Amino acid sequence: MNTALKKRSLEDSLSEHTAQVENESGVEVVGENKFKSLLNQYAEFLDKAAGANLNYWYVNRIEKYNSSLLRTQELLNPEEINRFLQMTAIYEDHLGYTKNTGFFISRLMLLGLHDFKQQEFNFDVQNLKPISGLPMLLRNIDANKILKVNIYGNIGNCVGNNSQRTIFDIHGDCGYDTGNDSKHCQYIFRGKIGSHVGIGSKDCTFTFLGQKKGEVHIPESTVGATYKFDNRDLANVTFSRIDLSQSKVVYIHPNGSEEVFEEW
Repeated sequence: MNTALKKRSLEDSLSEHTAQVENESGVEVVGENKFKSLLNQYAEFLDKAAGANLNYWYVNRIEKYNSSLLRTQELLNPEEINRFLQMTAIYEDHLGYTKNTGFFISRLMLLGLHDFKQQEFNFDVQNLKPISGLPMLLRNIDANKILKVNIYGNIGNCVGNNSQRTIFDIHGDCGYDTGNDSKHCQYIFRGKIGSHVGIGSKDCTFTFLGQKKGEVHIPESTVGATYKFDNRDLANVTFSRIDLSQSKVVYIHPNGSEEVFEEW
């Protein structure tokens, strides 16, 4: 990437971003310096994580990159996190952009959960390259509350992996390996979806809306899953393939009513 161009883009991106963040101690002004510092940390993280294999990154190689993430301590509210996400576009030509940006955003979300009361995040990715792992590793600190993440646009792989008690509503296409190793989560797919949904998950709900006739891959390692479809053909195919002692299939009628498939 042209360094001069990147610097001009960074200054342009920061010039309009001044916001106020509420916290328990009062109001903190969040302006150019804070976002600039955060972007510098993000760039350092990308350089260190470039080339890592996303599918195994957080399981086997987290120790190698964890120090970079732990140095990030900025507290942003959900609106500011989405704003920062838009700024990351200036690094979209970086080797690690699509594979590792999701980890950094997830870190910001986890920090914010401890200081802000909001339980909902909105991410606009329509003008970004498909980012994988956006988000993942979410752990709600309040077991009685459900987080919700709304994603508008096409997203990459490994969305919502290794998370708990979170609703992921994806308004666009989604890659493969979504919802793996998660517990008590809901995934709503409103576009095309790749293979390997919910591997290793437990007690999760996967809702497929607007899917065309075809096959949705259901892994054998999914326990306690509920699969919902507004396409009866897809519901029938899935019903014929799953272990009914472990999971169930639901057809969503045009009027919104739900029909649980049962063995005769």
